[in-house]
Amino acid sequence: MHHEKILFHGFDLDEIIFNSEVDTNAMINAQSTLFIFNCLNYKKLGCKSILVDKYRGIIRTNKETKKLINQFVDKQAITFLGTRMMAQKQGGLPYVYGKQVIMLLS
Repeated sequence: MHHEKILFHGFDLDEIIFNSEVDTNAMINAQSTLFIFNCLNYKKLGCKSILVDKYRGIIRTNKETKKLINQFVDKQAITFLGTRMMAQKQGGLPYVYGKQVIMLLS
């Protein structure tokens, strides 16, 4: 049986697991989080989400992406509605595509 590799910019899943840090308390950092990936469909990774941080690198966590985003929004000085209002003035409104949310982190 042929095992097809899943690649993420040149890394296969085994390399991502090997090169990552596990952090059960991981959180989105507005200053350094570059990317969040929902891993629920990739059981081999052994996590629910991956955060890519410009200082810490690849971080695996068992927090769902939705929980990470909700924690991030809860810790902000202004509400999500306030963020949306400010973003409209600055031209950077968060977008929702089905289950995926794309938002400006800083």
